[in-house]
Amino acid sequence: MSDLPISQELVERAFALVREAGKMPDNGFCLRVREEASAIVALLSKPVDPDLIEARAIAEDTPWFSANQLAALRSGGHDDAMAVKVILKAIKRGRTLQREEQS
Repeated sequence: MSDLPISQELVERAFALVREAGKMPDNGFCLRVREEASAIVALLSKPVDPDLIEARAIAEDTPWFSANQLAALRSGGHDDAMAVKVILKAIKRGRTLQREEQS
């Protein structure tokens, strides 16, 4: 999961599910839990590659993005931009070389 905050709505839904589970007979519990858990998970932020987060941070310090593009850059709105892709590829290549050097 990402480091982004989880909304109050998701927290309330999770607690409601737990409260409801305590009252349910076994025969309806599994199906209801599975359906609600799937719905909650679908609303959660998707995991983000830590190297991508680093690539975004590096891209912020370049002249390739204007001040009004930085918020979108931080939240992944420019992950398809060539600058972010090149930076990410360089980070990945650096990590590969580091692992090879250590072996």
